[in-house]
Amino acid sequence: MPRILDELEKLNEQFGGVDYLLGLAKNDVLIRRAQPTLTLAREISERQARSVQRFAHFQYGAKSWKRQRRIIVRAEHNTYWGANPRFLVTSLEEFDPEMLYRAYCERGDCENRIKDFKNALAGDRLSCSRFAANAFRLLLHAVAYRLLHALRQKLGTLGSPLARCQFDTLRLRLLKVAAVVERSVRRITVRLPRSFPLAPLFHQVALLGTGPPA
Repeated sequence: MPRILDELEKLNEQFGGVDYLLGLAKNDVLIRRAQPTLTLAREISERQARSVQRFAHFQYGAKSWKRQRRIIVRAEHNTYWGANPRFLVTSLEEFDPEMLYRAYCERGDCENRIKDFKNALAGDRLSCSRFAANAFRLLLHAVAYRLLHALRQKLGTLGSPLARCQFDTLRLRLLKVAAVVERSVRRITVRLPRSFPLAPLFHQVALLGTGPPA
């Protein structure tokens, strides 16, 4: 961590416009410095019987650092887990602590999208010997991602909690189910098992964007 911070600050001195907002592991000193905010969050949580978050900032310099830096603290007290503090270190001085923390949390959404592509869809499995073949496989993975993303958006319009789940969970719970497919001249019929608990949701999704059966 010290080396990363030093190099980022050198880049800022050399080129300008280089800032950082990084997670920082908690330690006894940080906990002690954040104690007033942690105590406030705990008191409000106990009084209102709900989870509470409070934000603060202070200057802190670890022994391995060359200088002090701005620390953002999120003091959360959960009615079940108790205290749950989180710390960030940043070069950004002009922004509100809560705003910076919310912005930092957004990076997790990007990581989840990458995780969906790599883990659930095996998007990094490019083991063909020819470039063109690997490019085509990557295209297929991208199409699969787009289809599942569209499905998850549709689930959001239906108010389903699956709209917030990862692709592998969505595939296992909603799509990976035995079915009998019957094809006739006029239609294709999909018969789901009676024991399938998400059959009504599956039916709702199948009807989205289509008209009633003739």
